[in-house]
Amino acid sequence: MKNKKLIYLVIIIGFALLILNISELDFENIKKGPFAGIISDIFLILAMIVTLRDLNKNEKETN
Repeated sequence: MKNKKLIYLVIIIGFALLILNISELDFENIKKGPFAGIISDIFLILAMIVTLRDLNKNEKETN
C-alpha cells in the first residue's frame, strides 16, 4: 500500500511540474522553451502509470 501512495504522489508532482513547464512556454519565441522538461514530465507520468498498472495486476494474481 505504501508503494501505491508513493506512485500517486509522484504522478501528482509530475502533473504539477508539467503545468509549470507549460506555463513557462514563450509563444512569441516557441524555439526557446522547456521542451525537455515537458517531455521528461510526460515520460515520468507514463512510467508511473505503467508501474501502477503492473502493481495492481500483480496484486490481483496473488489474491
